Parts: sequence; C-alpha cells; structure tokens
Amino acid sequence: MVGADRYAGFVAALAERGVVPRTGAEAHRRAHELPGWYAALAPVTPRSVWTVGDGRDAFDRARAELGGGPAVLRDYRKSAKHHWDEAAYVPDLADGEHAWRMASRLRELRGDDFARGFVLREYEPFTGAEARTW
Repeated sequence: MVGADRYAGFVAALAERGVVPRTGAEAHRRAHELPGWYAALAPVTPRSVWTVGDGRDAFDRARAELGGGPAVLRDYRKSAKHHWDEAAYVPDLADGEHAWRMASRLRELRGDDFARGFVLREYEPFTGAEARTW
C-alpha cells in the first residue's frame, strides 16, 4: 500500500501537470489509515484504540483504554503479521512491559514505513473463513 505522505506527493506531482486524481490525498489517508475509517466501520470490526506518535506514555494510555486480554498490534496502516509472536499478537495487555517490547519491535520492523502511531485492536479468534473488504 502506498503511504499517505507518498500519495500526497504523487497528487502534488499530478497537479503540476494539470491532472486531478479521482481520490485526493486526504481521502486516501482516511481510507488507508485506521483512524480515518474506524468510526464508519466500528460496528463490524474489532474495538480499536490508537496513539498519535510512537511514545510509551501514549501507548500505555491506549493499552489501558482497550483493557485486558489479547490484542493485535499494528500501526495506522499495516501490521507485522509475519512477525506474529514478536510484533503483532499481544497475549495480554495487562503485561505492560511485554506489550511495549512488542510495540518497540513493530516500530523497528516498520522503520521509515511506520505510519503515524500504534493501533491496538481487540483480538477476535476466527471460527470460520475470514472475509475482508475494501
């Protein structure tokens, strides 16, 4: 997925050529970053909280807001599901040190592609086929 900042640069380059894309930069950000689309889909997606930035204090506040139990960790745009046990699945939000190590590892893995903040989502085990929409 093209990040919001990169897409905004693309839109600006098109504008210099007199081209207006169908999807503007802000609409792209709202569609691609969880905080932008969450309110519209909250009834049909796991409960989620997020931080602005990658600081520990904000992460701990988000963790407390979501409550205990397992969660899935990601940034605004993407998870590190291929690193499930070290940077995506938080077995218990009550273990703040372990959760923060996972968040730090996610931040490290995402590097320059880290999208604006951490997202914690209630873990929902699937009992059937997973369905995704766009």
